[in-house]
Amino acid sequence: MKVPFEFLTLFRERIGASRLELEISGEPPGEAPTVLAALQDLQRAQAGRELRLLEGERTVAGLLVFLKGPGGGLTRVLRPAEARIAQGQTVVLSVAMGGG
Repeated sequence: MKVPFEFLTLFRERIGASRLELEISGEPPGEAPTVLAALQDLQRAQAGRELRLLEGERTVAGLLVFLKGPGGGLTRVLRPAEARIAQGQTVVLSVAMGGG
């Protein structure tokens, strides 16, 4: 399944784009890919940029991952291995920003 990614804040600079789409591998045919599989494939595809998204099956500290539905609503992903990407959803990546 092709999965669209949207990059916010510092990710736009690191990736050099605000969006991209990847074919996600490793899932049984007919089954929606997990966010973990999508992040693993993105990390491999961007290996030359030394993009570190995961520590095992968990996201690195400071990384925020959301699923954006067709209507634009965002749902935060806390467990990438359990969250599945439905057709029409976009994986959105951002960094936690401090402030007050």
